[in-house]
Amino acid sequence: MRMFKPLRSLIHDRSFRALLLVVIIILLGGMFFYSRVEHWRLLDGLYFSVITLTTVGYGDLSPTTDASKIFTIIYIFFGVGIILAFITIIARITSKHYTHVSENYMKQLEVYVEDVIKNTIGKIGK
Repeated sequence: MRMFKPLRSLIHDRSFRALLLVVIIILLGGMFFYSRVEHWRLLDGLYFSVITLTTVGYGDLSPTTDASKIFTIIYIFFGVGIILAFITIIARITSKHYTHVSENYMKQLEVYVEDVIKNTIGKIGK
């Protein structure tokens, strides 16, 4: 399938794989920290980690202990940059793929238009 081609490109990109591993480690670290210190379910810890590092911040969960607040401050400073780099790599590779696809379609369209013009002019001249 053509739409999964950028995903295959991502999997073959070393920087993406390395960053994916770091993102997973950071999210799991946050998940386990919040579930342990805040006594949240693992899913709630992961949810909070994701909405915090993507800067969505719904506000439905928030740290209540001083340790969690200090951890969250440090977590945000390190994690937001890593998440941003991760999203940037996805956007770069996906954009590159679709730019290439668009260029190919434009070339095919140019050939088609030239062919139509040539055939049209040839019929008019007869």
